[in-house]
Amino acid sequence: MRTRLTLLLVLGFVLGLLAPPVAASSGTLWIAESTVLTESHYGQVYVTSSDITLECADEVGIFGSGWGYGISIRGSKSGVVIRNCEVANFKSGIFVDGASANRIEGNRVHDNTWSGIELRYSANDNMVVGNELWGNPFGVNVRYSTSNTVTDNYAHDNTDGLHLYRSTFTKLVGNRSAHNHDHGISLSLSVDNTVEGNIVEFNEFFGIVSWGSSRNAYVSNTVTGNTNDGIHMG
Repeated sequence: MRTRLTLLLVLGFVLGLLAPPVAASSGTLWIAESTVLTESHYGQVYVTSSDITLECADEVGIFGSGWGYGISIRGSKSGVVIRNCEVANFKSGIFVDGASANRIEGNRVHDNTWSGIELRYSANDNMVVGNELWGNPFGVNVRYSTSNTVTDNYAHDNTDGLHLYRSTFTKLVGNRSAHNHDHGISLSLSVDNTVEGNIVEFNEFFGIVSWGSSRNAYVSNTVTGNTNDGIHMG
């Protein structure tokens, strides 16, 4: 009897070790305080407070079904940090809409239907640092905004790696944009920006392209192996 009981206890212990992990969460998630996600989430995430950090543990991601926004920071929110998250299969993976002075750092953002990281409509003074972006129409997409810094990111296998549209005083510095299906870096109707120290290589159309843009500074970029012009001013 004692032997049988021992075997049952051992079996129970082993089954406990082999039990599946707790199921990931789903639906809409609202983040009002600093949070570390320890399980993947399936659905949109809204940041509702300023001065907080949303961080993902290793191997944890936020996943959608091709629409909506993965992580949204909107309106008057500032001082928000988004760090170390995998974000995929939304319209835009990380979406900053009219919110300023936030930091998007060290994320892996891929296979979204519009943008990996999108800053839009007076999303000013934000930092986009050290992210990897692939499989998006735009890796980083800055629109109608000013004074943002996009640095140390790796954008590859997107349509365009880094894109500015009607934006000003933004710094694209020290990024690598490679193997994108159109352009490595594109500026459209944007003025007074700085494109400096980037590696732009092996893109399938232009390396750096400017459409209807002026007064932008292009400094010490390495532009090589692109199918058409390395730098094209249209």
